[in-house]
Amino acid sequence: INVRPNEELRLRMKQDFKGLRMYHCHILEHEDLGMMGNLEVKE
Repeated sequence: INVRPNEELRLRMKQDFKGLRMYHCHILEHEDLGMMGNLEVKE
């Protein structure tokens, strides 16, 4: 999924526990450009 700067993406997936998850790309240069962050599971 290509998400460009200033765009948003909503995902719908089943999560068994609330809390923070980390997502990231395994290419370090991509992480430096914003492909790393937190995902908060609320419900």
